[in-house]
Amino acid sequence: MPLFTTIAELRNKLPRLLSNLSDTAVMPNIIKAQRKYLQPVMGSELLSDLQTKYNARNTTPLTTQYALLLDYAQQPLAAYAIADDLAFIQAMVTDAGLRTISTDKLQAAHKWEYLEIKNTLQDNAIDGIEQLLQFLYSEGIALWTASDEYKALSDFVIKTGNDFSKQYPLYAPLYTYYALVPIMRDVEENYLVSMFGGDLLTWIKTQTALEITVPGNGLVDVLKLIKKAVAFLTIKHACEHFSPRFDRNGFTILDARGGNPDDNSNTGRAEPTAQAIHQKISVCDRDGQNYLAKSAAFLVGVANGIYTADFGDDFTTAFDGSPLKPATDAIPYTNGNERRKLFRF
Repeated sequence: MPLFTTIAELRNKLPRLLSNLSDTAVMPNIIKAQRKYLQPVMGSELLSDLQTKYNARNTTPLTTQYALLLDYAQQPLAAYAIADDLAFIQAMVTDAGLRTISTDKLQAAHKWEYLEIKNTLQDNAIDGIEQLLQFLYSEGIALWTASDEYKALSDFVIKTGNDFSKQYPLYAPLYTYYALVPIMRDVEENYLVSMFGGDLLTWIKTQTALEITVPGNGLVDVLKLIKKAVAFLTIKHACEHFSPRFDRNGFTILDARGGNPDDNSNTGRAEPTAQAIHQKISVCDRDGQNYLAKSAAFLVGVANGIYTADFGDDFTTAFDGSPLKPATDAIPYTNGNERRKLFRF
């Protein structure tokens, strides 16, 4: 069963928009919206547990925590469900083909009104998911923190959207972070593993700070530099991947006039020019590479005793097996003159 069973419940979440929706109206596809939007965020076990408690609410009242969870989950669910089914509500297929519904008192919405409502619904849904995530983080519900969806985030240098937003500002950071996770995983594999090696990177991910004393600069947190590098390089690659999309229609570009890439709203925004995208990519690549190089130089300095820090034996062991450690058996570079015979002009 879905987390909405009546039109009245749905109307309670969107009272201004659905005030004229009758109790006998056909419900939107709530279950599809739950699977599409709530399950990736909440995890299947917590969502299933909430569904079970919701179904039994008339005989076993919800706890205060689960009553709040239901409220936070229903708000974006209602907006997403209506937005996804808006085209089917706007028109229907009859024996005479596709027809738009209108009455003597109510006329069908114009195209611009339809797009504005859909964008506004998506805005409300995104805000609702962001608030739901804030609630989940603050409450730390056991079924959520034990879920695969939550545990997967601990594998990264940047573990939350709020932390990411401290390095590079995001809109709706907790929710946007989920969209950036696949790209961030590639950034760590392609940049951080190449720079630090797997063992040293694993050690870095277990740290909450990597403060060192730098003469003239005082305390420097190397972990913040690494997070900056990850954030900027992730945004660089997001610029390359998020605007263009490949689907059954081939490569397509977001059209801000009613465009709908993965149901993210574009209200009040316009598609950037190719020049602006390339400029953003260039700046993020430059800054990300600089942060990464600085962090590597500082870690090498710590290992060589140049900077004061106490990272322990685990750091030393991980560093010794990393690409940052010079090979002791490397053959020194020469220009080859020792192999050449003397000659004169």
